[in-house]
Amino acid sequence: MYLELGLNPIPVHYVKADGSCSCRQAEKCPSPGKHPALDSWLRYQRVRASEDDAQYWFDGPFKAHNLGIVTGKISGGLVVIDVDAGEGKDGDDTLQTIQLENDDLPETMMAYTGGGGRHYFFYSPKGMRIKTGTNILGPGVDVRGEGGFVVAAPSQHKSGRPYTMEVSKPIADLPDWLLDRLEEQDDAPTPAKSNGPTAERDIFDRVTDGRDAYMVDTVLAIIRDMVTATHGIPSAEAVFDEAWPQYERKVRARGASLEQDGRGESAMRQKIAYWLKRANLGTLRVIADIPLDGVVPNITPESGDSPDEPVPKEGLSFQITDWSTNRYLGEPPARQWLIDKVLPAGVSGIFASLGGVGKSFALLDLAFKVTRFDAESWTSPKALGGEVTRFGSAVVMAAEDSRDELHRRVKALGDDEALKRATGRLFVPPVVDLGGAPILMTMNFGDAVMTPAWFDFVDQCKAIADLQLIVIDPIQPFVSADLNSDSTSAARLMGSLSSLAAETGATVIGSHHMRKAGSFTIKSVWEARESVRGVASLLDQARWCYCLWYGSENDLEVIEQQLLDEGVIEEGLNRADFVQGAIVKSNSPVDLQIRDYVRNQDTGLLMDRTGDFDMAREVSNRISKVSRDAIFEDILAREKEGKAFPLGAQSRDSLAKHIVKQYGYKAKVAREHIDKWLEDGYLGRDRDAHRKCWVVTLKRFGERE
Repeated sequence: MYLELGLNPIPVHYVKADGSCSCRQAEKCPSPGKHPALDSWLRYQRVRASEDDAQYWFDGPFKAHNLGIVTGKISGGLVVIDVDAGEGKDGDDTLQTIQLENDDLPETMMAYTGGGGRHYFFYSPKGMRIKTGTNILGPGVDVRGEGGFVVAAPSQHKSGRPYTMEVSKPIADLPDWLLDRLEEQDDAPTPAKSNGPTAERDIFDRVTDGRDAYMVDTVLAIIRDMVTATHGIPSAEAVFDEAWPQYERKVRARGASLEQDGRGESAMRQKIAYWLKRANLGTLRVIADIPLDGVVPNITPESGDSPDEPVPKEGLSFQITDWSTNRYLGEPPARQWLIDKVLPAGVSGIFASLGGVGKSFALLDLAFKVTRFDAESWTSPKALGGEVTRFGSAVVMAAEDSRDELHRRVKALGDDEALKRATGRLFVPPVVDLGGAPILMTMNFGDAVMTPAWFDFVDQCKAIADLQLIVIDPIQPFVSADLNSDSTSAARLMGSLSSLAAETGATVIGSHHMRKAGSFTIKSVWEARESVRGVASLLDQARWCYCLWYGSENDLEVIEQQLLDEGVIEEGLNRADFVQGAIVKSNSPVDLQIRDYVRNQDTGLLMDRTGDFDMAREVSNRISKVSRDAIFEDILAREKEGKAFPLGAQSRDSLAKHIVKQYGYKAKVAREHIDKWLEDGYLGRDRDAHRKCWVVTLKRFGERE
C-alpha cells in the first residue's frame, strides 16, 4: 500500500515477547520497536525501495519486524505531524492551541499509534525542505520531515497495541500557516542580542506566559455574570472572591510565587478596580447591553478614565436581611423540561458535533416535534433520548443550508398535512439565501458588543406567540469574533443567549463544532466534553451541552451485523452512519446515558436505537462455553505435541492470536478471557526453555478438573 502511495517503507525493529527490542541492545534498548532495522537505512533517504526490496524484506529476514516510512522528499515531500497524546502528555493541548490560534489542520490520512498518539500525513511543496525534530510545534507535537521516519501500521507497539491507519482521506497538502514555520532555513538570521529581559516566545511568536490575559478574561467573565444576575455593579471584594480561586486553579508560579511573578493577588485586585471603575462610569463594553440600576451607559470610542477620577458609589440592588430562609418555605417549583431529563426549558445551551454528523438535521427534527404535537393523541414525541414535554412555536436560524436543502429536510420529516399543521409555529429562514447570516455580535475597540441586528432578532422572537425553542445553527457565522480563542467574546455571547432565553421563556440552542482530532476515539462523556472547540468560557457559561460523535469501530461491527440480520439494511454501514450522543454538561440532574443513533438510509436522519444493541454487545464481548471448551481442547492438543501456545500476545502463534483467527473473537476479548482463565486456575503458565518464552498449560478441564 505504501509503495502505491509513493511512500518509502523500511523495516523497523520489533518488540519481542519478553518486552525487549529485537536489536542488539535487547532489554537495554531505549526505544524498543521504534528504530530502523537496516544498518544502512540512511541510504533510503536518497534511494526509493523497490517492490523487490520490500518483498524481500517483509517476506524474508524482516517478516516479523515492524514497518517504518521515511519522510521527506524521497516520499514525495511527506511531512508527518506526530502528536504525543494520552494521560499526562501535552500533545492534544498543544495541537488544540495552535489550531485555535491559526486554523484547523485539513482532513488528511492519519494513523493511530500503539502508544495512544496520532500521526497526521501531509505533503510539502516540491523542493521545500521541512525540518525534523521533537516539540517543534510545542510540547508533545513533533515534526518528521527531511531526514526522519515514522513507525507505521501494521507495526506493534511495546504496549501490545497495534498501529492503525485511517486511509479514508487522501494525504493533504501542508497548510500555508505551517509552511513558513517548518521550512528549513539555511541562512536564518542570528537573533539580536539584548541586555534586557525578553519574553519567551514559541515557534508561532507567541508570548508563552498567558497568565495576564487569562486573569483579565476571568475577571471580565465574573463581572458580567454578577451584573447579569443583579443588574447592579458588584463590589471589588465580591469579584475577587469569585475570580481568584478560578484563576489560581489554572495557573502556576514561575518564580517563588505568583505575587513575585507579578501575576498574584495584587495584580488581580488592581485589574478588578480598573474594570469596576469603567463599569460605574458606563464605559465597560462587556456589560453594555445589560440594564444597570443608577448607571448611564457612555460607550463611545473616546471614552476613557483617569486614575484620579472618583468612582461613583453604588449600593446593592437588594437588602440582605430580606432574604432569610422564610423566603424558601413550602415545596419548590417543579423543574421544567423541553425534553424530559435531557434539555431544561427556558435556558440556553450548546449542541456540538463534527460537521457532517447530523446535528443540523437533528435540531430541525426537534423543532418540528415541538411545533406539530397533536394534543388529542396523548403521546409525546421523543428526541435525544427523552420525551418532548413542551409544545408551541420554534425558530431555526439555519446558516449552512440553502432553501432547497432545507425544503428536502423538512419534507423528510413530514408530509404536506404535517407541514400545514406546523404553519405559523415553525419558522426556518434560510439565511444563506437571504443575504447571509446577519452579524449578531461584533468586536468594537477590543470589546464584544451586540449589534442592532441582535436587538432586532430579540424583538422579533419576543413577538412570536408561545415560543418554546430557538436554534442558531451554527453560532459562529452569526458572530464577528473568534469564539474558539477569545474567552471574553464567548462569555458575552453566552450571556446574551441566556438573556434571550430569560426574555422569551424559550430554550435557546447554539450549535457548535467539535475538534476533528480524536473524533473516532471518544469513549466517554468526559472525552466528548473535552472535544468541544473553543475556550472554557463557552461551556462554563452554558447551562448544558449535548454532543454527538462517531461511535467506536468495534460497536459499529456489532451493530452492523445485527441490522443486517434484522433486514434493516442490505449492505454494510459506513463509519459515519453510527453516532453516539449524550449530555456532557448540565446544571440540572439529567440522564447522562450515552445513546446509540443509526442513520436512516433513506432520509439521513439519526434514529435512536439505544438499548437495541446491548445484547449483541454483550455476546460480542463474551466467549461462549462451547467455544471455551474447543479452545481448551486446542491447548491440550498443542501441549501433547510439545508445541504449547506462547502466552505473549506478540508471538506469531500466541493463544490470543489463535482465538482471533480460529474463532473470530476480537483480540481484546481474547486477552481478557485468557487473563480470567489464568486467574480462575483453568490455565497455567510454564517457561519453555527451548523457545525462551512463557507458554500456556491447561490445569482444569475434563479429566484435569
